[in-house]
Amino acid sequence: MTLQSTLTLLTLLSIGLFSTGVSANPLEAERLGKACQSTLPVLVIDTFPQADLGNLEGSPDGSSIDESALLTNPKGRIVDIDGDGTPDLFHGELVELLVQQSGHTTKRLNLDGSLSLPELAEVLTPVVQSIESGKEKYSRINFSQENPLKLSAFKTDLFPNDPTFPEITAANIRAHSYRILEHLWTEREDLKVKELYELFGRLEKAGVPVVVAGGNFGPGFVNLFSMMPGVLTVGSMDHKSRKLLTSADNDYVRWWKTGVVVPEEVSDGMDLNGDQKPDVLTHKLSRGTSIVKLYNGKLAKSTVSSIAEDFIQWITRAAGIGGLVPNAALNVIDEGLYEVKGLVELPTVTPGTVRLFTSLGTYALKRKDGPPRIFFDEKSDGTLLFDPKGTGSDKQRTRIPGTSFAAPIICVGV
Repeated sequence: MTLQSTLTLLTLLSIGLFSTGVSANPLEAERLGKACQSTLPVLVIDTFPQADLGNLEGSPDGSSIDESALLTNPKGRIVDIDGDGTPDLFHGELVELLVQQSGHTTKRLNLDGSLSLPELAEVLTPVVQSIESGKEKYSRINFSQENPLKLSAFKTDLFPNDPTFPEITAANIRAHSYRILEHLWTEREDLKVKELYELFGRLEKAGVPVVVAGGNFGPGFVNLFSMMPGVLTVGSMDHKSRKLLTSADNDYVRWWKTGVVVPEEVSDGMDLNGDQKPDVLTHKLSRGTSIVKLYNGKLAKSTVSSIAEDFIQWITRAAGIGGLVPNAALNVIDEGLYEVKGLVELPTVTPGTVRLFTSLGTYALKRKDGPPRIFFDEKSDGTLLFDPKGTGSDKQRTRIPGTSFAAPIICVGV
């Protein structure tokens, strides 16, 4: 990876109820405690319905647009809550619902798609100014943006000829982050890294913690925003308190929360936190046939698809020629239910994906677009079981993982 490719990562935008032991220092723990006890609202900075709202009746920024009008504007919806394969919510809508699980009110700041670092600095500047002036008051800010930087690339890309700069690991990234950031803003002033660093520092001085998602690129990466002053970084676990293999795991990740949302069907909608009350009402759902419901309880042997020999031969030839992206086989294989052990043996499947898939279940369901996302186990009677929460409930409808969904609930259980 070159210096240019490392800096290119800085422009990426990515798109969570259990707590493990906290290794944060006392000052960070005190700041979090005050934020969680505060009755002030939480500012949620995320992607909300904003693009193309000019054609809808209401204010230009969407603040007074009728809910029924929003339902006719599907652009930007990526979260399938009821498990029928059709997205129901915007990313920010789910994040906001999760923030509210700790009893806090919320205020939205809409990010319209992917923002470059300079654009983000421009968006944050008036926010910081309004807080410093006392015009706006918040208990904390939840920030779901991710700029993933590879730990192993810092030495080779930024300081290849400097014997005083060490190899960067998950354990020492915090100690050397200022030098890394200083190098970045010196080499690329146009990225506005220094301006962002100063903005986060002003928020810290104002007493407003910024909670960020650790990142979904795996333990070998650090989120650039974790390296900013005053930030509290959250990693993701599953419902069995196991760290997600896709989650960042480094010296900045001091809090761990459940970053897998498993909506359950209840009367009048979908329950997100297990209290058997609807968090997303029926009228906001696409209400198609649940994919999990179609497979749950079926005999595995009569449902599973075999991987066609001609597909294996084709993908093997294509991989030998080169040019295929990682995990290409998982993206292009036909729809169906497959044994995980067969899928992970296909050419192009990365070691990280092998570890991830084998940790999720015995069978993987491949739908039309993208890789398999729904995983089943096999009960003693040979039938399929979808039970990511481990409760045995037959009302679970899908599995939505991500550090974006761990960060919002940092105050749940605190």
